[in-house]
Amino acid sequence: MNAQLRIVFLIAMSLAAAACSTNKLQKHSSGATLQTIDNEKMLVGDVEYGNILSHFENWREADSNAEVSQDLVARVKQISEPVEVVCYLGTWCSDSRHGVPPFVQALNAAGNPNITLKIIAVNRAKADPLRAANDIQRVPTFILKQKGKEIARMIEFPMQDNFVQDFLMIMGD
Repeated sequence: MNAQLRIVFLIAMSLAAAACSTNKLQKHSSGATLQTIDNEKMLVGDVEYGNILSHFENWREADSNAEVSQDLVARVKQISEPVEVVCYLGTWCSDSRHGVPPFVQALNAAGNPNITLKIIAVNRAKADPLRAANDIQRVPTFILKQKGKEIARMIEFPMQDNFVQDFLMIMGD
């Protein structure tokens, strides 16, 4: 087992142990907090996609079932202007679970250094000052920024078949 895999395994085991404890909050190195509210487990805060997959079986299943065409991946690879994508999602939200995995897979497969992705997990109340400042009312919400300025949003449901296609349309592809 390589070092990275061992670290992921140890983190997953630690988180599993923490989930079984009486603590209602567990802080993670990614900045996310694992919360249990009304017996529902959710991540809240800045999170790595892999952390979502490690905590939620239904997300792992959605991720393994997600399909993105190689044509879309090739088009994402060709984006030449830097763009920052900030994705607000709910680990409890079926719309997030349906829409986010194909988008993340496309970005990962493309490996385009011009595209950065930040994921922020939210709870059901959405009462965080950062979300309020960004007017996040539905999840998932993808905010696209260039040169620090918002250029577009993709909210809750894609306008086309998936958010990758919407992203490419916004980026002029």
